[in-house]
Amino acid sequence: MAVARPRCSERPLPQAIRLALLAMAFAGAATPPAVHAATDAASPTQADDTAARDYNIPAGPLGRTLSAFAANAGIALSFDPALTEGLASPALSGRYTERAALEQLLEGSNLALRPRADGSYTLARRPVAAAAPHSQGIALPTVVVTAQADTETARGPVSGYVAKRSSSASKTDSSLMETAQSVSVITRDQLSDQAVQTVGDALKYTAGVNADPFGADVRADWFYIRGFNADAYWDGLRVPQIANRVGSYAAFRVDPSSLERVEVLRGPSSVLYGAGNLGGFVNLISKDPSAEPFHELALDYGSHNRRQVRVDTTGALNQDGTLQYRFNGLGRLSGTQVNNITDDRLNLNPTLTWRPDGRTSLTLSATYMRDNMGSAATYGPAAGMVTPTVYGRIPTSLLTGDPGFDRYLKTQVAVGYRLEHRFADNLTFRQNVRYTHLDLDYRSLFGKALLADQRTLTRTAYQARPILNGVQVDNHMQVNTATGPLTHKIVGGVDYQWQGFQNRVWSGSAPSLNLYAPVYGVNATLPASPTTSTDQAQSQLGLYLQDQLRWERWVLSVGGRQDFTHASTNNNRNGTKVTQGPGKFTYRAGLLYESPLGLSPYASYSTSFLPTLSTNLAGDPLKPTTGQQYEAGIKYQPPGSGSMFTAAVFNLTQQNVATADPANLANTIQTGEIRTRGVELEGKLSVTPRLNLVASYTYQEPVVTRSNGTDRGKRPYGVPRQMASAWADYTLPPVQGVRVGFGAGVRYLGDTAGDTANTFNAPAATLFDAAIHADIGPRWRLQLNASNLFNREYVAGCNSSVQCYYGNGRTIIGSISTRW
Repeated sequence: MAVARPRCSERPLPQAIRLALLAMAFAGAATPPAVHAATDAASPTQADDTAARDYNIPAGPLGRTLSAFAANAGIALSFDPALTEGLASPALSGRYTERAALEQLLEGSNLALRPRADGSYTLARRPVAAAAPHSQGIALPTVVVTAQADTETARGPVSGYVAKRSSSASKTDSSLMETAQSVSVITRDQLSDQAVQTVGDALKYTAGVNADPFGADVRADWFYIRGFNADAYWDGLRVPQIANRVGSYAAFRVDPSSLERVEVLRGPSSVLYGAGNLGGFVNLISKDPSAEPFHELALDYGSHNRRQVRVDTTGALNQDGTLQYRFNGLGRLSGTQVNNITDDRLNLNPTLTWRPDGRTSLTLSATYMRDNMGSAATYGPAAGMVTPTVYGRIPTSLLTGDPGFDRYLKTQVAVGYRLEHRFADNLTFRQNVRYTHLDLDYRSLFGKALLADQRTLTRTAYQARPILNGVQVDNHMQVNTATGPLTHKIVGGVDYQWQGFQNRVWSGSAPSLNLYAPVYGVNATLPASPTTSTDQAQSQLGLYLQDQLRWERWVLSVGGRQDFTHASTNNNRNGTKVTQGPGKFTYRAGLLYESPLGLSPYASYSTSFLPTLSTNLAGDPLKPTTGQQYEAGIKYQPPGSGSMFTAAVFNLTQQNVATADPANLANTIQTGEIRTRGVELEGKLSVTPRLNLVASYTYQEPVVTRSNGTDRGKRPYGVPRQMASAWADYTLPPVQGVRVGFGAGVRYLGDTAGDTANTFNAPAATLFDAAIHADIGPRWRLQLNASNLFNREYVAGCNSSVQCYYGNGRTIIGSISTRW
């Protein structure tokens, strides 16, 4: 067993132990440890014990007591759980140094505490002299068997920035070094160090991801991966959404304070997940309950009068730890850089896990979120934002809507469960179920055209009242077996998704706005009856099978999937109904070689499909878009180090893209094609518990290769050719129990096309971030984060000449938190 001290501890720890840290203490059980022999020699050096502290620890199971003590004291302790099985610790009451306290807890156990050169500890059985037969008269040397295991799991916590395992690419708990696809994991430590406020914030230092295409838009989390819109998944189930439809502002969101990690899978995922965008998806992994008690309370205050309280608490509800809870919540009142746009939120997430035995786990979860944005997204013309006019630049604080008219109120609810049962050591069943509900009350005045005077913006009055419901179910069986020299990790399953979308939209005329002398409180006209009234239902049933074969150091992954989809759209205004039922077979294959030097070169091919919820002029439904990706890369993890480096080259092509019919421009045909080629580099290093780094670089060439419009041969808007980023966080050695650390980062976002015809570009921007934090004793933490430190004014992206979005200016957030 291994228990982690805080990342900012003053004593460095080898990665093999450090990555084993909180996962074992928090997840309880885990993988059988790999046992190795070690001599009984004591470590040649040992760090001094810390100052004495008062302790009051009741008697209890030895393994759990040691884990709780080490986590609380901030020390690193690794041991084989078998050593403490069936043993109890005495009560500990009084003033002790950490070393003396550990010795007291081990009293009567016949176990010895052994310091290591790096300041950590391990346990071993006390040597017992073994008398040889009298005829021999020789005393045999004592061999002490100890163990340390890397107990990180695909869902569990990670100490530092470098995760080793993920399930996003394979639906199995697999090493990233044997996964023949590009995957990035943003750990809880990185999320906390960077004080991320949105999922988009979490992705800003990740290769291949444009996490900020629409700047300060607070309605949803928008991001592109490898030049294409990206999907969002939550604990392996798709977040329901209606893409590219009027009313799609009904976006389901997940607050990052409730997440353990954020994972990015680049490239098609249809073989395991069904319909999806070609570029990849973001998988949001929730915090799970733990048997070990942990409690955190934090208060935040920052720019735009941001006031926020966060709470996270977990522990066991019964004595044997089979019933565990977790609750995290967030309450926020905040303005933004734009007048009358707020970012108020209430987010509540209770979770309960039941583990009746070592083979079964059931986790029940629920989420309630209420967002109040006041007004919503504001955007303006390129003339005045991208390029100055005779009147100068449009202020970043300008609201192009109207405080007396605008409204954005969103409520979302999710309930579900995750069930896992291991029938045998090589046979596991998993079921993941979630129901989601969202309703939105949205009104806005938004820009339509800029008049020739370059200061008058014509506007449209808009109101939407969508209601979105969804059900997602995934069932699969994992079988681990062998055929001759080949080992197999087989996953076969069936999943089902359904979502219903009731969309009501009103659109009418609105007064124009003087961009440089705005007058608010004007009247807008909305019709009595909705201009759009549709009821839409979509369903998807998928059957999939995947095999991860291993022969010596070669790993071959092959998989296939057949999807059956159905969609119906009822137009309540004219009484028409359009149905679609496309099916599609998708597949993937990847080959990887895991060398003993820590290098894993790989190559893969995968396909995707995504239904298009539109019709042509004759009312016929459009075919799904299809896509293919070729990818080759190499992963490098120096043995024994806390680092991982990845490089990938890719070629993605999407077909059946809608384009205008040259014979009738009012009609739509599907002869369009988009291609993206590029290279990605990413490195993550947890050099010591006090130093963490991440860096990335992306070069990509997105281009519309086939089209009947002006976009042929052009790049899609909002997709930069180059992106680069680097972040480092370093903690100084402690001084009188206070550990001070600093973080700094730089992000480069290349220029992006401003419209489909590429008539102008949104210029590149370089942004700087910074952080300072101080840990006072084991419980208190002070932190200050600044994003866009030098307040660079920039346009994050444009859709057209009248739809450009400012990025966020300088944002500062300070927090004080306590843990116990």
